[in-house]
Amino acid sequence: MLPSKDILNYSKKQSLNQICCCMGGRIAEEIKFNEQTSGASSDIRVATKMARRMVCDWGMSRMGPLAFGENQEHIFLGKEIAREQNYSERTAQQIDDAISEIVQEQYKRAQTILKEKEDCLEVLAQALLQYETLEGKYVYEIVKEGALISKIPEEKSAETETNAKVEVVASQEEKNA
Repeated sequence: MLPSKDILNYSKKQSLNQICCCMGGRIAEEIKFNEQTSGASSDIRVATKMARRMVCDWGMSRMGPLAFGENQEHIFLGKEIAREQNYSERTAQQIDDAISEIVQEQYKRAQTILKEKEDCLEVLAQALLQYETLEGKYVYEIVKEGALISKIPEEKSAETETNAKVEVVASQEEKNA
């Protein structure tokens, strides 16, 4: 998910929606293949990080408007920015529970949405096989209409790119022959 502009301020609704979206890949695997793979690992990492920021930095959880821990900006030997733990082990457990609660709620929400729109998963998969990438407006169209109605410009088609490459190779071979 790439933002269309720099985002400096997140609402709780936007944050929850992003976490929900991050769960989509894992849920699609479970629905279609009854299997989990490592393919969703970066999405899970993003969702967990967002939930942690909601709880620890932004006061957007059941724990209320509190900030927990201070980010330490110095990076040592390639390690990530550390968070100073200036709270009790009991509070740490509550933070972990609040993070897990947010992610699990959004996981269930995404599951409900994808089960309701399960027929769109196949349409999306076929469109991705044909075009390789889809702009958001085409994904939205598939979800809303249940089909890809708009014609995607030919230069965006992976099939067209492949055909063009084949034609270039064939013409080079003719010249060399």
